[in-house]
Amino acid sequence: MPVDVLVIALPLLSIFVATLAMFLPKFRKKISIVVATLMAFYVLMYFGPGMYYRAIALTGNRDAQFELGNYYWTRLSYHWPDFIARDRWWLKAAENGHPHAMYLVGHFSMRGSSEYIPKDVDTGRQWIRKAAVAGDPDAIDWLKKNNEGD
Repeated sequence: MPVDVLVIALPLLSIFVATLAMFLPKFRKKISIVVATLMAFYVLMYFGPGMYYRAIALTGNRDAQFELGNYYWTRLSYHWPDFIARDRWWLKAAENGHPHAMYLVGHFSMRGSSEYIPKDVDTGRQWIRKAAVAGDPDAIDWLKKNNEGD
């Protein structure tokens, strides 16, 4: 079962189980333990990856910085993305040489997406060229499609 489904299903399941406690007073203590366990699992599953990647990203790890940017973009399956945090971490990863982060910073620079990645077409092309040199296949394809390849 995808994580996004669980992130939505666990709170609903917790509400259902908590409602059972109203009708089954004999089992309230056991039911409250089940609800607490479900909610703890929910919090761990939803926030755990972000906390994990953030701890590693703060050490300067470019892969963790990139993944943390992805986390801020995709948590709850794109329903509530944090574009500013995403761009901040992708920019750090790109500055540290992460090839796909360089491509994404370049791609989003073409339109501008936040204060960290403002609209600047020339800077966007520079990032995409750097990503292509670093071997990112999306950057290489972009350069070919836009007749900027070698």
